[in-house]
Amino acid sequence: MANSNLILNPPHMDVKLKPGRWVAPAALARTIKQAGYTPIMDGVVLVVTGVVTPRDGALSLALDEMREPRLLPLVAAKDAKAVFASLRGRAGETVRLELRWIAPMEDTANAGEFAVLKRVDNK
Repeated sequence: MANSNLILNPPHMDVKLKPGRWVAPAALARTIKQAGYTPIMDGVVLVVTGVVTPRDGALSLALDEMREPRLLPLVAAKDAKAVFASLRGRAGETVRLELRWIAPMEDTANAGEFAVLKRVDNK
């Protein structure tokens, strides 16, 4: 972790990771719970940079500057469908996105999906 800030109003924590590092949201939730707190998993928002990658009709984001390759499956957020649609024309381009983690169902082996909220790269 590069740094973290606890904000009291509204209560949340901002965490900035070192370049090339990744913490799976599910693992982060377990750590928070083990520390005696209640994780609010529908509030996990990430700002990430990566390459828009189409695969089998779906879109993913290949995170850049990672120690190990990391591909995040993308879906359209209900109130940002136009932003998601615009990414289809940006395959192969590097973008900076704000994403919300969507936790998987309890009985699945996947790591969840990431709803595109907005582009934050001013393009």
